[in-house]
Amino acid sequence: GTVNACSEIISCFFFKMAVLRLAILSTLLVSCQGQGLTLNVYDNMGFAGTPISTSVVDTTAFTVPAGKPFSAELIGTISFPPEGHVYNFDCNWTASTMGFVWVDGHMVCQDGHVYQPGSGTTDNPLPVNYLNRSKGIVSSLPFRVHFYSNGNAKPPPSPVPPSACTAKSVGVFDDTNHKCGFTGISMNDMKNSWEEAAATCFSNGYTVAGAQASLGQQIWCGNTVTPNCPKSTNKPVACPGNSSETCGNSYLLEVFSFECSNPPPPPTPHTAGVSISMAGLEAKKYDAMVHENGDNIQHLFASMPHSIISSSSHPLKVGGPTLPPAEEQRDKLQRSLAQGWGSWLHYSLQPIAKLPDGAMITPAVCSAKSPNSCMTNAVPDGARPRPGNHPGIETRVGHHAFDHSYVQYYLGGGETPNFPVNVSVEYSVGGVGNSDLDLLITPQRICGGSCSDWTVQLQGRYAWLKVGGLNATTGKLIFAPAGLPTFTLYATDATASPSSDGSTLTVSLGNGPVGFSTTEGSTTASIAAKLAKARDAEEALLVATFGADRAGEGQAVKASAMWTVVSTPAENGGAPLLPVSRVWSFTPDAVNQDFTYAIFDWDNLFATLLAASGDRSNTTGVNQTWGGFEYSISNLFQVVKSKTAAGFVPNFAAGGLRSQDRTEPPIGAKVLLELVKKFGADRMSWVVDALFNDLLDWNDWFIRKRLKPPLDMVALGTFNDQNHQAGNMQDARYESGLDNSPMYDGTFVNTTSGCTLYESGCGLMQLYDVGMTSMFVQEAFSLAQLAPIAGRPKSLVDMLNARGKAMAQKVSDHLWDENMGTFVNRFSADHNNGTFYEHISPTSFYAMQTLAPTDEQAAMMASKWLLNKSHFCIAPNGDYAGNSDKCYWGLPSIEASDPAYPPLGYWRGYVWGPMAQLTYWSLQYYDHVPEVRQARKSLCKQMTGLMMSQWNMHRHICENYNPHRTADTTGGDCSGTRFYHWGALTGLIGLIEDGLF
Repeated sequence: GTVNACSEIISCFFFKMAVLRLAILSTLLVSCQGQGLTLNVYDNMGFAGTPISTSVVDTTAFTVPAGKPFSAELIGTISFPPEGHVYNFDCNWTASTMGFVWVDGHMVCQDGHVYQPGSGTTDNPLPVNYLNRSKGIVSSLPFRVHFYSNGNAKPPPSPVPPSACTAKSVGVFDDTNHKCGFTGISMNDMKNSWEEAAATCFSNGYTVAGAQASLGQQIWCGNTVTPNCPKSTNKPVACPGNSSETCGNSYLLEVFSFECSNPPPPPTPHTAGVSISMAGLEAKKYDAMVHENGDNIQHLFASMPHSIISSSSHPLKVGGPTLPPAEEQRDKLQRSLAQGWGSWLHYSLQPIAKLPDGAMITPAVCSAKSPNSCMTNAVPDGARPRPGNHPGIETRVGHHAFDHSYVQYYLGGGETPNFPVNVSVEYSVGGVGNSDLDLLITPQRICGGSCSDWTVQLQGRYAWLKVGGLNATTGKLIFAPAGLPTFTLYATDATASPSSDGSTLTVSLGNGPVGFSTTEGSTTASIAAKLAKARDAEEALLVATFGADRAGEGQAVKASAMWTVVSTPAENGGAPLLPVSRVWSFTPDAVNQDFTYAIFDWDNLFATLLAASGDRSNTTGVNQTWGGFEYSISNLFQVVKSKTAAGFVPNFAAGGLRSQDRTEPPIGAKVLLELVKKFGADRMSWVVDALFNDLLDWNDWFIRKRLKPPLDMVALGTFNDQNHQAGNMQDARYESGLDNSPMYDGTFVNTTSGCTLYESGCGLMQLYDVGMTSMFVQEAFSLAQLAPIAGRPKSLVDMLNARGKAMAQKVSDHLWDENMGTFVNRFSADHNNGTFYEHISPTSFYAMQTLAPTDEQAAMMASKWLLNKSHFCIAPNGDYAGNSDKCYWGLPSIEASDPAYPPLGYWRGYVWGPMAQLTYWSLQYYDHVPEVRQARKSLCKQMTGLMMSQWNMHRHICENYNPHRTADTTGGDCSGTRFYHWGALTGLIGLIEDGLF
């Protein structure tokens, strides 16, 4: 690369001046570190070890020789002028396998080999110092480039262009609970068509394509339609990318047969690198372009002349060669976590991948008679079937230690004809960098007649497009990851047979347990002994953390977080994070399933608390249980740093794509404050410093874009500030996080488009929302408490407190419904004459977060609504006494006397963990009111009982829970996804209440 002139001068001094004084060198180094970016190049694809070269470059462009696998990072800061500008970035990549560019966490561009987000879905263009933000003027922002090359100097296969595929529909099928067995590949493709779905499925290695969802925007892929997937007579909707075609509907899978061909490969270059250029517009000029060109602005902006960012460019300049201290600490923490073996891939818990080199094994259970018939894609929510699974595959999760020292689950088909075999899979990780692995697969009592009819195939490969050598010989599987040490996995059965392609070992289950270890000479007995010791240690830790009588609850809460931990290069080079489950993915046209995942705003923020719950380290950082703090902080960073260019944390984010039109319930500052209370301000100060401005931006964004006149209270909305278009009523409902709540039945959204980032008149519901308004106030108050820890001035603290109090007064003045005896959503004056919309959900209790209710109002809400068997069904002693079987567990998502309750359905009566957590927080503020204190304690007891009822029966953590005593309308099981981490909030509140958080 181009080395900064300072480096050349220093080298000259070193070699030509034998008597150089240290003081002179120190002065030179300090002056040189004022500008430039640090370029680190590694001889592997994982930023592992010591860089083979480090230099300071003075532009955002670099090249290095191609031909061998490597990774490179370009890090530092970019300087911005104080005047507000909007910046469009353009990146030109050479010989990248994958590459990403972030400015302060905003992925402004990528090479397109892994994801292909559409126009208007990314944070490019990016406004800086353009908005009137409380944080003040920004002089510089963190800058990162991550570049990976597999050494072939060729990109991985990209999705086949639609023109290369032909497709035809073969019918629509009832896919309730995704029983058709297809894998969800793209969850929000608004270009979807038959050809688009075919191209996506073809590029991911499938032979059959499918589409579904209410807008036909989801692409699902498979190889066959399962027998228990009947055809349906329901009507499909038009494809969003081709209105002449149909693309299924909600849980209505339209299936397509197709034929595709690959495009010719590109020529091979001799160097690899990237150049990042920029065009900037002053705020007033940008606003004028918005009003003049509307949704065409992105195309016009991108077509403007761009220039490479350098130490002398304008208006942006290369800043310093180091990241801010808090960002450096973030990288250190996240890379220390992303080490060694674990179930790091999102699409299945079976693959065990090794970070950072990407070596991966999958212990597949296969038929001895049909070796290609295997169980390989298990997810922890008990598939019957679930996406990517063969019919009937079941999982039942067990322990999952923070440090992966003990991990266990059951896998099998039970009594189903396809896979009448069940096994226990358990492993333990240890050694330097968690590189040692002991794995044991033990057949259980059901083997469908004879366990010799079944085998374990240890299937090896490299994940995330990383490369290296792989060779299977008798009894061994040898990995040689590029640039990193070779290692071997030894089968306890020395006769384990290798596959002809050298990627797989096969061992019969007929002789009992099958083991694999990185330690040569290991036996099934020695591995079993190690695992038993590790299991005992994990169980002892749970008892020490939560107490003997609460260890089961602690295990459930901890498992809810750890069974969803994944890693992906698109999140700061592999930073561990906690997606809601292993089923949901919102990645835009992911090149393969290794790169699937999704971040949901409040879902993932709550997961931060779940991960932290099992960490009992003290406030000085002396760890008794390493991992909980680290995972919670890593996840928190990735969620908050998914913030959009407009300033809010989005409804969903993945692979550079953001829901640019809407947020979800704002709880980030409150979650951060809870971590400060748990771990101490001293230990958390760097985290608060790093994330404070982002969370302040989010709160400011509500002021700028979500206050509806004339009362200027929070209304839900949908407006994309990247293409300047409003969405529809359903998009606005999604912002609530309560997708189909009766509180939003009807159509009352302003779909005006064309607003600038300053203007708030577009895409707002004509409804003042008590829940969102109250959470906004709680965030303002939480930010006021965090500001001193972040070193912010008292004037900002005073402003935030005043902001919260002013909005709280409006809640008191306008949202109390005396007739109902609670706080209620209210239409604005331009709809239904400003009347109350009297559908009551737990969001009414959130008003207590504002401190606006009087003690008498708080007592009335608790006694009339929460402690009432006809409404929210919390028994006075938390023992379900007097509750009907139809509202047994309590806290349904709409009160039980509402006409929408009896049919049940998603947010229309099912019980949700996030509502339990937010209601609990609300009640905490009024502990001095006896009725409220009683309601809070009883709520904790009933919610814990609900969580444990499903955990003990199925090891499920429910997306939502059936309020009926026996869950009779959902087969005695969860009413939503069967392993979705925030369901454990129902148990977390009880641990918090009893001082066990």
